[in-house]
Amino acid sequence: MKKLKTRKIISYVLTVAMNITALSPIAVNAAEPDEITYNLANSEMQRYVETAREVYKTDEYADYTTSIVGNYSDAVDKPNPASITWDAVDGADSYTLTVSSAEDFNSDEVYRYTGITDTSYNVYNLKTNAHYYWKAESNNGTVIGPIGFNTVDTVRYINVEKSRNIRDIGGWNGLNQGLVYRGSGLMMWLRTIWELMQRV
Repeated sequence: MKKLKTRKIISYVLTVAMNITALSPIAVNAAEPDEITYNLANSEMQRYVETAREVYKTDEYADYTTSIVGNYSDAVDKPNPASITWDAVDGADSYTLTVSSAEDFNSDEVYRYTGITDTSYNVYNLKTNAHYYWKAESNNGTVIGPIGFNTVDTVRYINVEKSRNIRDIGGWNGLNQGLVYRGSGLMMWLRTIWELMQRV
């Protein structure tokens, strides 16, 4: 009886947490004809996600304590970047790249990369199914942009050094992105919780 109550309480807490984050899907502006659209999920990542969606429905994986990610190459952990490129500015030695969800770059989601000595930069961990703008400013004051671009609607993987299979829970399933994450370290913690529940 005690075990049943414990499971009900944990289930209730998880349900409430999911409902709090289950906000309306992110609206994406229609792409302009000259805008680039980036697919942030590489082919190995897409293959894993397609398989996992079916495998984890089976009884063998029902408790979510076993993962099939080990069956895939390390590429499954590394999302594609948005590779932003611009024309060189005469006399410039370096650039500052700014990426934002707002055309005036006045939003809560702003990424700034300084000291870039090339005319391209790989931007990781952007949200999927989203619309962004970028601008590049040279160290002698020339600004290129703003230029809009889009990201494909797919599972959002996060590029984290020395960590495996880090994903944003939101996005493709209708939840807002940037609120709840899962990864190898988190799943180990959940496995411990699950084992403790079996002993209650």
